[in-house]
Amino acid sequence: MMSKFKMELYMTPTGVVATYDWHTEQDFQRAQTFLLDLLGPAGRSGVHPGKPEFYYVETEQQQQAFHDFARKWRRPIP
Repeated sequence: MMSKFKMELYMTPTGVVATYDWHTEQDFQRAQTFLLDLLGPAGRSGVHPGKPEFYYVETEQQQQAFHDFARKWRRPIP
């Protein structure tokens, strides 16, 4: 079963698709808000049932900002 707190990001500068699986709904929502503020609504490709949310990260600055955010908020799996 897929986690309901999973998202994928296409990192345009590097061509990498990164998958993030947030541990709590609060962390997931915090990441959603951060990405929408960082990328704007055009950065989100939409929500498809049974698939993770998908975002397009266009610039190296956006990519670094998200990596910094994720390092701060990702929690180790207990």
